[in-house]
Amino acid sequence: METLGQAVRQSMPNHAHPATDTQINGAQVPVDWDLGAFFHSYSSTMGGLLALSLDLSIESCQASHLKFSFRMRSSMSDGMRVGTAWVIWGFLALGALGGGALVVLDYAGILRDAPAWAQAFGGIGAILVAVFLAQRERVHQRREKARENYEYMQKAFGVAVNADAAIDSAAQHILKGATAEVMLKYHVTVLEMALEDLRGIDQTRLDDLTIADAFVLLKRYAYLSRTGILLQAETGGRFNLDEVSAWGANSSEQIHRMTDAMIHYLSRHPRLA
Repeated sequence: METLGQAVRQSMPNHAHPATDTQINGAQVPVDWDLGAFFHSYSSTMGGLLALSLDLSIESCQASHLKFSFRMRSSMSDGMRVGTAWVIWGFLALGALGGGALVVLDYAGILRDAPAWAQAFGGIGAILVAVFLAQRERVHQRREKARENYEYMQKAFGVAVNADAAIDSAAQHILKGATAEVMLKYHVTVLEMALEDLRGIDQTRLDDLTIADAFVLLKRYAYLSRTGILLQAETGGRFNLDEVSAWGANSSEQIHRMTDAMIHYLSRHPRLA
């Protein structure tokens, strides 16, 4: 069977021109190429390479005293044969196209400006790398900012849940008739502790408007509950049970709003989950 080098040489027509060729180190080199003949030679070479790759048998290729042999085994499946054919053809085609591109660039005189082109492409590559790294850093900063915001919202949510529990506990005891002075003082103390924790949260740092709005409303309901208990304790009057029942309902509603907003925030930032 023909070797790869023999097949390639036979597929390429002879373009030597006795009148214009010159001798360099004993080799005949054309000085004035016919571009049409060159592309005809190139297409013929590609056809020969395609025929060789589809034959699936390369017995010997010698280059720099290195030998490579590859035999297809009869036990290989059809899929493996087709895949191997495409791999071989891909390598051969890339090599042929690369060689052809070098010949064309050399023929057009572009290779003489190779250092300048290399410097230009290097500069462009450096700019692209810098842009990529800057974009990557911005993405990283946005992710870290979103994580910090979410952690702060979790802290605010925990404080809000404790305040809601204090408001609901006071309302439930009052609705059940537990209006003794000692019990009212207890609930006032618990509500003041919850308000202190609520004041420790900066609602302007909450990255979601719904969460911030619900947090502010919950803080307001906590103030109203404490104020209502203090007024009734000082005057000794009776509580308006409709207003008292609304304390817990209103605060619980804000907790539900914050919960839904937190879930929605996580859906917009899935990496935080």
